[in-house]
Amino acid sequence: MVIHKKRNILLIVLLFAFIFAGCSLQRNDKVVLSDSLQKPPVYFGFFDDNNLLYYQEDNSKVTFFIYDNKIGETLELGTIENYILDTGFTTLVNNRLYYYAGIINHEGEIRNTLFSIDMQSHEISRHDNPDMSLPGVNVFSSGKNVVTLKNERANEIITTYLEFYNTDKSTWEKNLVNKFNELSKTGSALYVMYADDTHIYIIQDVYEQNGKYESYFIQYNQLLEEEKRILLKDDVASFIQAGNGRIIELKIFDDYLYLRDLSGNGFLGKIEQDKIEKVMSADQFLPAASLYHNAMPIFFIREDLTLFALDTKTGELTEYLLNSEEGHSIAQVWHCNDQFLIIAWDESRLQMQYFVDFKELEQLEI
Repeated sequence: MVIHKKRNILLIVLLFAFIFAGCSLQRNDKVVLSDSLQKPPVYFGFFDDNNLLYYQEDNSKVTFFIYDNKIGETLELGTIENYILDTGFTTLVNNRLYYYAGIINHEGEIRNTLFSIDMQSHEISRHDNPDMSLPGVNVFSSGKNVVTLKNERANEIITTYLEFYNTDKSTWEKNLVNKFNELSKTGSALYVMYADDTHIYIIQDVYEQNGKYESYFIQYNQLLEEEKRILLKDDVASFIQAGNGRIIELKIFDDYLYLRDLSGNGFLGKIEQDKIEKVMSADQFLPAASLYHNAMPIFFIREDLTLFALDTKTGELTEYLLNSEEGHSIAQVWHCNDQFLIIAWDESRLQMQYFVDFKELEQLEI
């Protein structure tokens, strides 16, 4: 893996506002997302029209907003009550954004609930399918389906499965149901998943009678026909079993695989014929978020203020080291096409936001 480094970066620091990139960078002081230091915005989607969806939480009620770049204003979309948590994962199907959230029901129980926002009418809809799945699920799209991996517990039996919501027919279906006995340590479990326009990818744990298990990376087509199965060994197996918290994110970029654990450690590997070859692994090595499956693979390291762009055709990993004042760090990166939204924190935990074209990364200082 060849790593190219880009350094000596300049840009004006802009607090609580975007910087718009074009022939020249322009400042827009009207964009103020939040003046709350205790409850900063939660960014939920960055679209190809450069609009930004986010929400603000207040006492278990969240209010959704969108910054509309066309009119230069922030619009309030609506609120959701009894909102406890979400994973931050969203997916886009036919210009409607879908996401799961934990909602408190009348009995005081937290239940996973699928919501969607029509990005044209801005209508917020709720799609109920009550179950006993544990809170905190990620969501992906596969054709017209919204798909997620769910986990249910009944005494010592843990059931994991994929659930598909057909957005055209408003129907639900379970597939690839796995059962694991927590006492006897037997059976199998779906561990983490990812889906794109053509495939569904899963890591599956298969247990033996003595409690030992092996992990497999499995690639399915959209008909759930298995196309590839790789036993995970060496570096990638060590990363999964390192004890830094379960794997909470899987991403696939052509022939490259990315994993993130609960502690924020990241692993990037190349998918070979019968193995996963390590490319890079580091603490706080995180992926930039994007709603679009064809987006360029971008990663960042929070404290080092370093961005990485992966060329999946050549295998080159280009490094962009951002200049910054002491105590600044990257909180989150969103991107689509060649546009970036970079959210950073200064040492007093104030929030800074940068809207910048990919070509302008060499001019960015935070």
